[in-house]
This record gives sequence, C-alpha cells and structure tokens, in this order.
Amino acid sequence: MSEIKRDELFYIAPKEAPPSRRPPRGTVGVVGWLRKNLFHGPVNSVMTIATIVLLSLFLWEVFRWSIQDAQWNVVISNLRLLDVGQFPQEEIWRIELMGMILVFLSGLGVAIWGGTTRAFMLTIVVAVILMVLIPVAAQRIEPAPIRIMVGEDRNFGPMRFVGDDGQEITVAVEAINRTEYGDPDDSTFWGLFENAGGEQNTRIKWSEIRAAIAGETLDPTAYNLLIRVQLLNAQGAVVAEGISTSQDPNITLNVTLPADGWYILQAEVLTEASIYKNTDGLQLPTIPVRTLPNEGYAFIRLNNVDIYRTRPSDIEEREAQYGTLPAVDCWSRDVVGCQVAERAVRFEGSRTFGQFLKLQLGPFSEEITVPIVSAVLLFFFAYGLGHGAVTSRNPVFSKGIARLTTLGWLLLIPLTWFILTGIEGAEDIHPLLKLTKLSPEQWQGLTLTLILTFISVVASLPLGVLLALGRRSGLPVIGTFSVLFIELVRGAPLITILFFAKNIVPFFFSAGAAQDLGNVMRMLIGLTLFSAAYQAEIVRGGLQIIPKGQTEASQALGLNPYLTNTFIILPQALRAVIPATMSQFVSLFKDTSLVSIVGLFELLGMVELITTGQQQYRPFVREAYLYIGIIYFAIAFVMSAVSRRLEETGSGAARR
Repeated sequence: MSEIKRDELFYIAPKEAPPSRRPPRGTVGVVGWLRKNLFHGPVNSVMTIATIVLLSLFLWEVFRWSIQDAQWNVVISNLRLLDVGQFPQEEIWRIELMGMILVFLSGLGVAIWGGTTRAFMLTIVVAVILMVLIPVAAQRIEPAPIRIMVGEDRNFGPMRFVGDDGQEITVAVEAINRTEYGDPDDSTFWGLFENAGGEQNTRIKWSEIRAAIAGETLDPTAYNLLIRVQLLNAQGAVVAEGISTSQDPNITLNVTLPADGWYILQAEVLTEASIYKNTDGLQLPTIPVRTLPNEGYAFIRLNNVDIYRTRPSDIEEREAQYGTLPAVDCWSRDVVGCQVAERAVRFEGSRTFGQFLKLQLGPFSEEITVPIVSAVLLFFFAYGLGHGAVTSRNPVFSKGIARLTTLGWLLLIPLTWFILTGIEGAEDIHPLLKLTKLSPEQWQGLTLTLILTFISVVASLPLGVLLALGRRSGLPVIGTFSVLFIELVRGAPLITILFFAKNIVPFFFSAGAAQDLGNVMRMLIGLTLFSAAYQAEIVRGGLQIIPKGQTEASQALGLNPYLTNTFIILPQALRAVIPATMSQFVSLFKDTSLVSIVGLFELLGMVELITTGQQQYRPFVREAYLYIGIIYFAIAFVMSAVSRRLEETGSGAARR
C-alpha cells in the first residue's frame, strides 16, 4: 500500500503534541476577572489600590471602635423593647406565633418557588453554629475586673453578687498613689467601674481624679488611708477580711467561696487606729496610730465575678437558684444599685477582643440563640416538606402543598390582624380562647415597622395598578381623578401625607368609627396612598413599553379590554418594572420610620424612647442607631434579593 493511500485510510498521530489551545491563565478565572475589572490599565489600577486602602482604613476604624470602645448594652438590655416595644408581656406569644407562621410559609415558598438555594442554606447553618458557639466560648473567658472607689470623702457601700461553691475570687485594694495614673491612656485601671447615680458614681469620680492628677492640682503621693475590706455571706457572717494602711496599701484577699449563694463586699475608711477583730475572734495585726487625717483615693477591685442581667426573668431565675436578695443599706434607690449587674457597672477604657466576646457579643448571642435556632429548624422542616412536594410523583400531594402555600400567603395579613388584635369578649366565647381584645396602638418596635411595611406594600400594589390603568383609560372622569390623585400625592412630602392621615382621615368616617380609628390604621392609610401614587407611575411606565401590536393582536383574537389587560398587557408590564417596584417598596420600608414623628413608636421611635428615657443609655445613641441601621440594611437586602430572584426565574423571567 502506497504512503499516500495509507495516510488517507489511517490517522497517524504526530510525534509532537500540538500547541495548547487553552486561553492564557491571566485571562480567565479570578486573575482574569481582577485584570479585566480592577487592574485594567494604569489609571484603573491606581484607583483600585487607593479605594482598597481607604476602605480598609475605614473598616478597620469601625471594627476597632465596635470592639474596643462601643457599649452595646443599650441593645442587649433592650432587645425586647426594640422587637415588640411595650406590647403586653403575657401576650407576646401572639407575635411569636405569627413569626412561626411567617417562617413556615417562607420555608414552603423557598422550596416551591425559590429553586436552588444551597448558598443561602449554607449561610444559615454557619451563622447558627457560630451563634451557638459564641456564648460557650465567652463562658470560658475570665471576667473583667470590677472596681469601686473609696477615699477621704467616700465610703463604699455594700456590693452584692452571686457565687458558687468552690469559686475562687480575688478582692484587692489598689491605691491611687502614683502620678502616672493621670494618663487617660494608661490601662492600669481599665475594666468595669461601678456606675451608681449621683455622688457615688465611681466612673465620674475617677475621671475627675485623673484630670486633677494630670493638671497637677492633686498630689496622689500624699496618700494616707486606713481601709477595712470585708467579704460577707448573705447572713452577714464574715468570709474574709483585710486591712489596708498607708504603709501597706495594696492588699489582696484570695477567697474560695464556701457555698452557693449571695455574697456582700463592703469597705470602710476608718478614722481611728486600734486593734480590730473579726467575727471569729481572731485578732488582726496592730495598726500604728496615725497623726495625719485621711487623704487620697483607692479602688476596691473584685475579680472573677460575672455581671448579670437585670430583666425580671433573670432576677427570678437568680433568686430561685441563690435565694432572696439580701437586704443592705444601699446608697442607690434603684433595685439594681449595689449589685454586680449590667446596669450598675460600665466599662472604662478599651476592651480586648476577649472582653468584647465576654461582655457584649456573648450575651447578645445567648439572648437570640433559642429563637433563632427554633426558627431555623422550623424553616428547614417547611423547606423539606415543600421540597418533598416538588419532587413527589403524587400530583395530588404536590398540588395540595402548592395551593396550601399560596392560600397561606394570601391569608397572612387578615390572620395577622386577627391574632394580634384579638376578639372582644373572647373568653366569654370559650375559656380556652385567649385572644383578648388588644388595640393596634400597642404594636411597637420592629413588629410595628414590619406590619406597616407589609400591609402597605400589599395594599398599594393593586391600588397603584388601578390608578395607572385609570390614567390611561378613555373615561374623562376616571382619568382626571387618577391624574389629580397621583400628582397631588406625589407633589407632597410623605410627612405631610402622614399628618393629613392623622388629622383629616377621621373626617371621612362616622363619629364612632373615627373614634376607633387609631393612629396605626391612619398611618397605614397614609403610607398606602403615598406608595400607590408612586407605584401607579411605575406601572404606567411599564404599560408604555408594550407595543400596540400586542393590543391589536388580542383584539383580533376577540379578547375584550378586561381580558387583554389581565392576560396580555399587565403580565408583561409588571415583569418589566420589577426592579423599580421593589425599589419603591424598599423605600417605603425605610419611610416607615417617619411615623415616629406622629406619635408611634416603631423601631426608630423606640430607639429614641430608650436613649432619651433611660439616663444610663444616653451616651450610647451611636450604638443604638448603628444597630437599627444594620436591621434596616438586612431587611432591605433580603427584599432586593427577592427582586433579583423574581427577575431571573418564575414570573419575572425575561423571555428571549
């Protein structure tokens, strides 16, 4: 067989491999994306580097401040107020029930309509694991020291705390007798400081002394205090005792607590020198007679004692475990005064990351772990049920779950209103029916924000569609009314609409109905009308992009105007304006904060009530507003994500 014939019949591989036809590594993958988007040319590269540097500096400062300096107790101690406001505590189960229903419907909806959500599920699982681990890790971190000041004009009253059998604590006297204590950056005395009201406030007095030392108006070396420190049990018996003198000021008592229960720490600045005995009859060392009066200041430091929360449930739990709070002659009228409680102490100086975890992040995670974990488990159960329905070969089961999910979302608003408001004389109908009548005026906090947003969104969308169709209609009366309504409402600020709703809307109802029409219902009317006017213009823009040929084709098929708009025009128009519609709804969600001006305490109004009504939280307004800013961002981000999902799949998918 000739060479030419053999080459035609058989393929013979070349001795050397052909050159690679893959794209260069620098043009694909992460490196390719970076070169294309961030480092494409000298100018782009310089701008990218400068932006990264500035953003890194900003984020580092925010991170450093939030961990070292920010006081998040304003959030941790007021989570209930921020969530539900002053809603009756015995009726909070209603809000919890509605939250469970909403989570369950969300799980079903994600499974049936949401498609693949692996990244979302994985994020939830990781967040829950961290939420569970953070309090566990925080418990293993040593508590920050707690300091109370004594001095020539200050006797330290009793400070009560709880301890367990075998717990090792330290009580020490730290004399302020060196000039370097005037440096505000000196971390020698950073930690938790007693924060009682008035003259007994250690934090305020310490700031004054530090300023006096720095200004050389106070000489700390002129120290001459005689202090007796005692640790008592709940019955008043002395567990440990020590004497601090000017010759030996810095003493330390290492104590192993003998039993579970309450303990009392007290110190006394003595005016006479003598021989002192403790309750066991053991004589303490003789103290030399002094010729100088009391002079100077010192701290009583308490180590390895956890501060505790002051909510009623925490107080009841603590007293059930350790017994009734022992009665002492306390300098403060507040029930938490003279206690190692979060309201009675404040951190001074910069925290370490461990102290931030122990004092701030750990308690917050512990507070929200149970409801969040319960909600996640319920969500995954509903998701599994919905996913089973989607993949089931039984069409009856699949259609039944899908219809149940749709019906649940349609009935969510009336069901929410029914559960949260209750029934007049519910217990007279049946003893087990605990839905007593409640006024919507009792809805506050984040709950009120979500109710205002959800109802206004659902009500304004169909109203906006009707106004858009009315403006395009050929009927002069309907068209003129729609134009006047849209332009008048869009031409006025939202706050004007809300005041109008508060003061003018009742005139459109009878006297009895107007009296029952509370501020919540009036704000719902104002927000709905305001959003509907903007939504009408958004829908009108979508209607204008539909070619006339669509209408002519439907008329050729014999469809009347109602069927044409319902099945031909509106589905395409609404699909085209999904981004603008969701943007309007996100804006409406943020605009609900304006109802605080007209007397409602939604999320923003509740923060103002907390920071202005409770004196101890007034310096921490920044932390409170940052927290609600994060809440607003998270909810708005979820709404935007739903919008993108609608655009990509389902009813929002673009047809090509």
